Amino acid sequence: MKKYILGTSAIVLAILGSAFTTLSTKSANEINNSRAVQTWFYTGNTLTDVNTASLYSATPPVTGCPELDPELPCEIRFEADDYSTPGHTPLENYLMATPAADVRDDAIEKKPIQ
Repeated sequence: MKKYILGTSAIVLAILGSAFTTLSTKSANEINNSRAVQTWFYTGNTLTDVNTASLYSATPPVTGCPELDPELPCEIRFEADDYSTPGHTPLENYLMATPAADVRDDAIEKKPIQ
Protein backbone atom coordinates (compact mmCIF):
# COMPACT_ATOMS: atom_id res chain seq x y z
CA MET A 1 0.00 0.00 0.00
CA LYS A 2 2.87 2.36 0.83
CA LYS A 3 4.44 1.80 -2.66
CA TYR A 4 1.07 2.45 -4.29
CA ILE A 5 0.67 5.79 -2.48
CA LEU A 6 4.27 6.82 -3.27
CA GLY A 7 3.86 5.87 -6.96
CA THR A 8 0.60 7.76 -7.25
CA SER A 9 2.13 10.79 -5.51
CA ALA A 10 5.06 10.79 -7.94
CA ILE A 11 2.70 10.72 -10.93
CA VAL A 12 0.59 13.56 -9.49
CA LEU A 13 3.71 15.67 -8.84
CA ALA A 14 4.97 15.05 -12.39
CA ILE A 15 1.64 16.13 -13.87
CA LEU A 16 1.49 19.24 -11.69
CA GLY A 17 5.09 20.13 -12.52
CA SER A 18 4.52 19.92 -16.25
CA ALA A 19 1.28 21.89 -16.03
CA PHE A 20 3.12 24.99 -14.84
CA THR A 21 6.00 25.00 -17.30
CA THR A 22 5.96 27.33 -20.30
CA LEU A 23 7.28 26.86 -23.77
CA SER A 24 10.18 29.11 -24.62
CA THR A 25 9.18 32.02 -26.80
CA LYS A 26 11.53 32.97 -29.59
CA SER A 27 11.66 36.29 -31.34
CA ALA A 28 10.97 36.51 -35.06
CA ASN A 29 14.70 37.04 -35.64
CA GLU A 30 15.61 33.87 -33.71
CA ILE A 31 13.08 31.83 -35.67
CA ASN A 32 14.34 33.28 -38.98
CA ASN A 33 17.94 32.38 -38.06
CA SER A 34 16.97 28.70 -37.93
CA ARG A 35 15.45 28.58 -41.44
CA ALA A 36 17.19 27.36 -44.59
CA VAL A 37 16.08 30.36 -46.68
CA GLN A 38 16.13 33.54 -44.66
CA THR A 39 14.09 36.66 -45.36
CA TRP A 40 15.09 39.96 -43.77
CA PHE A 41 13.73 43.51 -44.00
CA TYR A 42 16.05 46.50 -43.91
CA THR A 43 14.91 49.16 -41.42
CA GLY A 44 17.70 51.69 -42.04
CA ASN A 45 17.57 54.83 -44.16
CA THR A 46 20.97 55.04 -45.85
CA LEU A 47 22.97 52.91 -48.24
CA THR A 48 26.03 53.21 -45.98
CA ASP A 49 24.22 51.24 -43.24
CA VAL A 50 23.01 48.41 -45.50
CA ASN A 51 25.68 46.04 -44.12
CA THR A 52 24.68 46.60 -40.46
CA ALA A 53 22.91 43.44 -39.23
CA SER A 54 21.16 45.23 -36.34
CA LEU A 55 19.19 47.28 -38.91
CA TYR A 56 17.40 44.19 -40.24
CA SER A 57 14.23 42.61 -38.90
CA ALA A 58 12.48 39.34 -39.68
CA THR A 59 9.18 41.19 -39.35
CA PRO A 60 7.99 43.03 -42.48
CA PRO A 61 7.38 46.77 -42.17
CA VAL A 62 3.80 47.80 -41.43
CA THR A 63 3.71 50.01 -44.52
CA GLY A 64 5.18 47.33 -46.76
CA CYS A 65 7.97 48.04 -49.21
CA PRO A 66 7.14 51.17 -51.22
CA GLU A 67 8.21 51.03 -54.85
CA LEU A 68 8.66 54.74 -55.62
CA ASP A 69 12.22 55.46 -56.81
CA PRO A 70 13.76 52.51 -54.96
CA GLU A 71 17.32 53.15 -53.83
CA LEU A 72 17.61 50.92 -50.75
CA PRO A 73 16.94 47.23 -50.18
CA CYS A 74 13.71 46.52 -48.38
CA GLU A 75 13.49 42.72 -48.46
CA ILE A 76 16.43 40.38 -48.91
CA ARG A 77 16.57 36.58 -49.11
CA PHE A 78 19.46 34.18 -49.12
CA GLU A 79 20.33 30.54 -48.44
CA ALA A 80 21.44 30.32 -44.81
CA ASP A 81 23.58 27.25 -45.53
CA ASP A 82 25.75 29.36 -47.84
CA TYR A 83 26.58 31.73 -44.95
CA SER A 84 26.76 29.42 -41.92
CA THR A 85 29.97 29.73 -39.91
CA PRO A 86 30.50 29.58 -36.16
CA GLY A 87 30.48 32.84 -34.26
CA HIS A 88 28.09 34.78 -36.50
CA THR A 89 24.51 34.49 -37.67
CA PRO A 90 23.90 33.77 -41.35
CA LEU A 91 22.67 37.37 -41.75
CA GLU A 92 25.92 38.78 -40.34
CA ASN A 93 27.97 36.51 -42.61
CA TYR A 94 25.89 37.46 -45.67
CA LEU A 95 26.31 41.17 -44.97
CA MET A 96 30.07 40.84 -44.34
CA ALA A 97 30.52 38.96 -47.62
CA THR A 98 28.31 41.16 -49.82
CA PRO A 99 29.06 44.79 -50.79
CA ALA A 100 26.27 47.29 -50.02
CA ALA A 101 25.55 47.94 -53.70
CA ASP A 102 25.13 44.20 -54.31
CA VAL A 103 22.79 43.86 -51.31
CA ARG A 104 20.68 46.64 -52.85
CA ASP A 105 20.80 45.19 -56.37
CA ASP A 106 19.99 41.63 -55.23
CA ALA A 107 17.10 42.68 -52.96
CA ILE A 108 13.69 41.14 -53.66
CA GLU A 109 12.02 44.50 -53.00
CA LYS A 110 13.49 47.97 -52.68
CA LYS A 111 12.45 51.21 -51.00
CA PRO A 112 13.29 54.90 -51.49
CA ILE A 113 15.79 56.81 -49.37
CA GLN A 114 13.80 58.81 -46.81
